[in-house]
Amino acid sequence: GQIHDHFTGLAAATGTPLLGIYSSPHHPNCGEPLSRKPGGLMIERACARYGIDPARSWMVGDKPRDLEAGEGAGVRGLLMPVNGDLLAVVDELVYTPQWEAHV
Repeated sequence: GQIHDHFTGLAAATGTPLLGIYSSPHHPNCGEPLSRKPGGLMIERACARYGIDPARSWMVGDKPRDLEAGEGAGVRGLLMPVNGDLLAVVDELVYTPQWEAHV
């Protein structure tokens, strides 16, 4: 859609192309499908499609359920403030020893 196209364009313009954007088509009133967070199915799909190693990846989110989804898929998590500075978070990840998780 238009929002995803805009977001993908902004990311590419800054040298960070996005391979894909995943979302769940299920409404939360329809139960608890695995494709909605905190289920990790979207993350598992992305890892399978792009050959991503979950053990070498990070899930950055502003809600505990974001990190729960990552954990369910074997991905470490970093909780950031709502509307926080994502660039500062990325800098923190780059300079963090690989074995140290931020939860």
